[in-house]
Amino acid sequence: MANYFILKKRSKRLFVIELIISSLVISVWLCKKFGWDWVTGLIIYFVSTALISYLFFRVRIFRYIVSILFSLIWAFLGFAMATALTRSKVSPWLLMGFVFIVSTVFHKGYFDFERKATRIEYEER
Repeated sequence: MANYFILKKRSKRLFVIELIISSLVISVWLCKKFGWDWVTGLIIYFVSTALISYLFFRVRIFRYIVSILFSLIWAFLGFAMATALTRSKVSPWLLMGFVFIVSTVFHKGYFDFERKATRIEYEER
């Protein structure tokens, strides 16, 4: 009988969202700074997407830096939303800390996938 293998995959949704945001910001910023046209901006977008993806999955320190940076960005976004919604001085800081911790936990899956890879074997009957 043939053996089949199932490799457990991790979710890449958060990384894809952050990749699109960062590539878009990089391309728009460079085009505005140097006065380039939109075709050059589109090329920069695809090149920066490929470069960030490659560095994220190949260089461990880059993964840590990007994860902490985006966790801080999500935390400041939560802080801004809480500041707009409430008059409390404590609630925005609490939400900022909570969002930072949750974002860091979501990013944690990108660091232990090499050590915690699982392989399930089963036979067809």
